[in-house]
This record gives sequence, C-alpha cells and structure tokens, in this order.
Amino acid sequence: MGWAYGAHFNRQTEQFISEAGLVLTSAHFVVDDLIRLVEAKPAR
Repeated sequence: MGWAYGAHFNRQTEQFISEAGLVLTSAHFVVDDLIRLVEAKPAR
C-alpha cells in the first residue's frame, strides 16, 4: 500500500498494542490480505 498512500505496516502491531496498555478487541483483513483492521481499547 506504500505505493498508493505512503503507508507502511508492521507485522508486530498486535504486540505493540499490549505494550501500550491496550487490549486487542478485533483484528481482521478488510481488503484481501492487504489491509488489516485492528481495534483496541484501554485496559482496565
């Protein structure tokens, strides 16, 4: 996707969620295997 939007991705995003004090609520691909929607919420 970098060619279209200048966006980059990191395959360890879910690891960083917990390190940031968040809890993963959902993670799934929304466009084939190109764009992944990751949702998180604050840990209680």
